[in-house]
Amino acid sequence: MRQVYTTSTSTGEDSQSHTRYLKAQFYMRTYSCAELFELFASVPALEMVSCHNFDYDATRQSDPRNDPSQLAVMAVLQKRAG
Repeated sequence: MRQVYTTSTSTGEDSQSHTRYLKAQFYMRTYSCAELFELFASVPALEMVSCHNFDYDATRQSDPRNDPSQLAVMAVLQKRAG
């Protein structure tokens, strides 16, 4: 488990809005690419449908096995048929 800190700032578009600050601290389990796919393989009832990085383009798939520089991925899993 790793401790993760994040900070976010947002300001409204008009002059009447306020700036909001959000700070969060939480613990997160992180995996290397090899560990991630080993974990997926250990659950035969599930299969990976797609994998995306955090560029927020859901139409573009990304495979961390082809680009190990990716630090964060979102994997979409589904129950295998049958």
